[in-house]
Amino acid sequence: MDDAVFLDVDFYWRKNPSFTSEVKLVHRYCKRYGSYNRLNEKNNTIVKEKSQPYKYIKRVHGGIPQKEYRTLILEALIKMNGSATAKEVLDYVEQKMKKYFTDIDRDVLKYGDQRWEKGVHFERLKLVHEGLLKKDSPRGVWEISEEGRQYYERHLKNNYEF
Repeated sequence: MDDAVFLDVDFYWRKNPSFTSEVKLVHRYCKRYGSYNRLNEKNNTIVKEKSQPYKYIKRVHGGIPQKEYRTLILEALIKMNGSATAKEVLDYVEQKMKKYFTDIDRDVLKYGDQRWEKGVHFERLKLVHEGLLKKDSPRGVWEISEEGRQYYERHLKNNYEF
């Protein structure tokens, strides 16, 4: 934003704060050019401030990889007649994997889930995108598709042991 435009908008805003259209104008300019600029009251100059850096989610290594849950999700759904609630699948995965979980896997995350549970949910999402699980199943219910059954029989049935 040009300094002159900013000073104009700022001056207009201070003189007529009651008009909502002007408020929208100022808001639009501030959003477009960042809210890092502020007016120095002493000498009417624009001071550029640095924005706060985006806080990325910290990735932790050393736990069980997310892809390892694929087999267990498909196996759980096949054993439960093709459909189960998320809780039932999580219980099945925990029962099979509890002796392999590390402290990292058992970390409690921001919303109360353990890290391994998040991994199972993300792997489920991946399976849905690949067509191995049905995407039109009711909320909270996971259902295996026919393609998922064939994938399990072809690739996974005899290739792992937990």
